[in-house]
Amino acid sequence: MTSRFKAGCLITLAVLVAGGAGFIFGVLSHQTWKRKSGEPGFIRWAALHQIDKLEPDTDQRQRLEAHVDRALDDLQALRREAELSTWEVIDRAADAVAGELTPEQAARWQELRPKRPKKLEKSVTDPTPQR
Repeated sequence: MTSRFKAGCLITLAVLVAGGAGFIFGVLSHQTWKRKSGEPGFIRWAALHQIDKLEPDTDQRQRLEAHVDRALDDLQALRREAELSTWEVIDRAADAVAGELTPEQAARWQELRPKRPKKLEKSVTDPTPQR
């Protein structure tokens, strides 16, 4: 083997390794972005980052932050209502399925049926959802 062939193989290997590492880094950063993008703190940060590009003065920034905070509160309330409504539909469907089962199947269904997340479980003493 010539030194030129060896150098070509090493460069090709380096390009492949760098491309693979870049691909993996891209996938991981995309997953992190998707996970964080739904968090209120991240949404607030992103909105205020855009507002900073307008270069508001101190008084104006406080008023704009108040608008962002009110919008986030509204979005959180809508998200909570949507989650609760979704689980109400799932519970109704699961109850309907349970009504069609034999006693043996119904016992197994209690193990298999979809379970609400802890934060959305119904409270017997408090009818209002917890935050």
